[in-house]
Amino acid sequence: GSHSDSPDSIMKVLVGGIHQEANTFSGVRMVYNDFRRYHGAELLDCLTQCRLFKEAGYEVIPAVFATTIPSAPLDRTEFDKFTEDFFSSCNDKGVPDAIYLCMHGAMYIKGVGSGELYFIKKLREKYGEKVPVFASFDFHGNMFPELAEKLNYVTAYKTAPHVDETETGERAVRALISSLKSGKIPEVKCISIPMTFPGEMVITGEFPSCEIQSCTEAIVRDKLAMEVSWFCGFIWSDSMENHMSLAVTSWEFSEELDKRVKAAVNKIWSLRREFHFNIPALEVDEGLHTALERAGNMKKVFLSDSGDNVTAGTSGDNAFMAEAILKYIKKHPSCADRKILITGIADREAVNCCTKREPGEELILSIGGKLDSSSTAVEGCFTLIRTGVIPESRSNKSMPFALVRKGNTDILLNAERYAYTDPRQFEALDIDLEEYDLICIKLGYLYAELEEIANAAYMVFSPGNAPQKPRMIPYAKERKDFYPLADVEFDMDGEWEGWWKRG
Repeated sequence: GSHSDSPDSIMKVLVGGIHQEANTFSGVRMVYNDFRRYHGAELLDCLTQCRLFKEAGYEVIPAVFATTIPSAPLDRTEFDKFTEDFFSSCNDKGVPDAIYLCMHGAMYIKGVGSGELYFIKKLREKYGEKVPVFASFDFHGNMFPELAEKLNYVTAYKTAPHVDETETGERAVRALISSLKSGKIPEVKCISIPMTFPGEMVITGEFPSCEIQSCTEAIVRDKLAMEVSWFCGFIWSDSMENHMSLAVTSWEFSEELDKRVKAAVNKIWSLRREFHFNIPALEVDEGLHTALERAGNMKKVFLSDSGDNVTAGTSGDNAFMAEAILKYIKKHPSCADRKILITGIADREAVNCCTKREPGEELILSIGGKLDSSSTAVEGCFTLIRTGVIPESRSNKSMPFALVRKGNTDILLNAERYAYTDPRQFEALDIDLEEYDLICIKLGYLYAELEEIANAAYMVFSPGNAPQKPRMIPYAKERKDFYPLADVEFDMDGEWEGWWKRG
């Protein structure tokens, strides 16, 4: 039962986590200092779901929550700075009654593999196997049996693009509270499904993803399991774990649950040929032509520079599309009157150069290609419109930006990698998207807030660290073992034999 009868026996819940989607193809070095780190009261303000513990009468011990935008992997030495940070924040607090972690699922440590597995093994070494560990994850995490079996509860976002982060955290916290109250600890089983796609092909509001989600939700609704979470996986991770998977949390694994989960996995596998892009995805020349033609008749046509999609962990400094657009306009003078915004090229040097000049001044700049040697740079004479500072947000410290112009094309430069996913980010920089015919953005799919204002949207197969065509991803390992890279056999009965009886 609940232990909150006397002050001495108030249950203690340790909370924290680390949140990073690691693109193993990015050429930009990441260190632990690049993460925003929240301790103490600041952590509780950030992970608002933790208030539910306090409301239920538990003592919350905040360790650390570290987060950064999708980016390159850490090496072991840098990742160990996080584990040291985590344990030193709570070393004097004894063994907690339970642990809640807010994780991503697609962290990767160079030379080690899954960051989540590495960390949770350390957690188990310190606190033992008996302490319940409940965790919430990103839908694009790589969940796999070895990781799932070290946890007592797993849940993931149900939406992509994500709009239910808070809800997912609250689901995990409520589940932990009910587990502590009942004194029963659940366990997690996971099955890997040998297929994976770019997240751009797995939009949860559309078929076939919506059908898969309703199938997993029905299992929970019928009270056969505590939670069933479908993971899309993260295709830009050169790891053996980057598969789709289904993680099932339950107090008991009944024959009926086994049957229903098996049917859900069968369904996912049978739908493998149905995954598709939700907007026209075109080769660069065709995409440019189509988008610029549309932009002649309407404003706010969006064009996704998908190969350098910052939300997939790319370097964000590739000026390939800027160069392609400027060249196209030079070649097609009829398009010269289109007002174009090219957003978010990471280039500290160019921004610093602009900061020293006055608006209206002309300057020769080399833009892009400074973080990743495979990125394109574009050179030319630009007019400085203005400089300023991007305000601070959860995933970014405040940073300088510059807006420069060539003809009718504006290029927005930031000092660091930065993802523009919401019109309010532009408003904060005093940039009015209503003025532009074409907006080229370093994303794959458009986040809901941008999708709402877009009059049309296209995606181009541009070069970069996040190729949208699975066959173009330069896996170092001989990875031919998943669909669509190979038409693999997946015999569920074989895979499945006794999975729910294991452990």
